[in-house]
Amino acid sequence: MSRFTAVSISENALVSSWLVNDGIVVVSKYLLHFRHTTSQANRGDQVSTKTLTSTFKKARDKSCLAWDEGSAPTFHEQRSLSERLYREQGLDTQKLLGHKSKKMTDKYNDDRGKDWLVVGQKAV
Repeated sequence: MSRFTAVSISENALVSSWLVNDGIVVVSKYLLHFRHTTSQANRGDQVSTKTLTSTFKKARDKSCLAWDEGSAPTFHEQRSLSERLYREQGLDTQKLLGHKSKKMTDKYNDDRGKDWLVVGQKAV
């Protein structure tokens, strides 16, 4: 029996894993990849930074959340928060983020004076 777990991040891209008879079948070597061939990418290709950033912006804007001061959150800030939280747990964040240098990873370890805010779901 096979099970498929997927979380769609856009119309053409997803995060996925296949489980088949307690074994793992690799659909793509990328955690985030295209699920259908498009004019821009083949099925299984890595989702680009530009696509991640623009998809995050669209989802953020659809949330209808308002920011009283400063700028709206960006995908980079989410990645930065993840880096800081994983670093606090002792993980090798340079390897996790796929950076060649510690200097690049350290750029993500700066919260730029912004702390994260936990928000609830908007009542419909």
